[in-house]
Amino acid sequence: MCALAAAWIVAAAMAAEPTPPRFELAWAAPASCPSHADVVRSIDETVGPVAPAHATATLRARAEIVGEVGAYVLRLGVGESAEVRELAGASCEELAATAAFIVAIAVDPRALSKGAPAAISPAPTQPVPLIPTPAPAPAPAAASVPAVVAAPRREPRELAPTNTPARPRPWPSLGWGGRVIAGVGAGPSPAVTATMGASVGMFTRNLRFEVEGQYWAMRRVASARNDAVFLAAQMWNVGLRGCAVLGTDAATRWLEFPVCALAQAGAIHARGEGELTSRRTHVPWVGVGGGAMILGWLRPRFGLGCGIDVLGVVVRGGFRSEPSGDIDRVGSVAVTGLCGIAWRSAPPQATDAVLDRSRPGQSER
Repeated sequence: MCALAAAWIVAAAMAAEPTPPRFELAWAAPASCPSHADVVRSIDETVGPVAPAHATATLRARAEIVGEVGAYVLRLGVGESAEVRELAGASCEELAATAAFIVAIAVDPRALSKGAPAAISPAPTQPVPLIPTPAPAPAPAAASVPAVVAAPRREPRELAPTNTPARPRPWPSLGWGGRVIAGVGAGPSPAVTATMGASVGMFTRNLRFEVEGQYWAMRRVASARNDAVFLAAQMWNVGLRGCAVLGTDAATRWLEFPVCALAQAGAIHARGEGELTSRRTHVPWVGVGGGAMILGWLRPRFGLGCGIDVLGVVVRGGFRSEPSGDIDRVGSVAVTGLCGIAWRSAPPQATDAVLDRSRPGQSER
């Protein structure tokens, strides 16, 4: 009776003070890698029974595997404030086994004598059928005790930071492209005039150089003194544009903000009409200034964009008749607003390629 009471008291004490969990593992990895349950099972098998002296506190560890087949990286931190270290490898299963072995050693250093498993195989997704087996043969009366053979000891792998070589993206560092644009402008004429143009050039990730041409539609301007005297004028110009390109995405630049410096030169062609002698003449036009654009790439090679250019006119002239005086003079400032379609050979490559930090299970776009 006393023995039964003592057993009841010991059982009650053990139930009142449960042994805390030996470890907690936060695990993240691609779907093709071993799961959280696989890694926990490997840790438990490596550690085995732990003496109470080694099971009084809960060890917290966090592990993550990122990358793709043939180029995986393990990031592992053991302890509350431990530094996260990285280890690269070609096999996700081997990196998972390494993480499990390191956590097992942290739980109980005696696990070091067992050696690290070569790899962890993910648990099968389909249930294994139950196959009946014949009853074992009875053991002989005097069975000999087999000799115990010590397994070869494996040295643990050293966890150290690695400098994984950068994987360049499949885009060229130098590309070419252009734009087809249309809009309105003012400056070469007092009136707002429709204009259209096109450009072509080369670009890097952060710079853009274009050769462009524009045509300003014909307009009719009457003399301020005599409504019967007027002229029809149109203009063309060519130019050079250099831009510094800002972008929102460090990988692909789906949205860009070019800030540009440009120079344009051309000529205004005019013809007298009405009571003015029908004579053709022209005056030169040169402007220098800057502009800004916004380009949104709907596809890797095609997009839409709008921009505004402001130029100071450094070479300008005008048209006049006698006795009507000035009919049209080129303004000192030219402003154009243009929108259109943009195209490029391919998104430019980043100048400093970095290791893909995408979430586990995601592929590179």
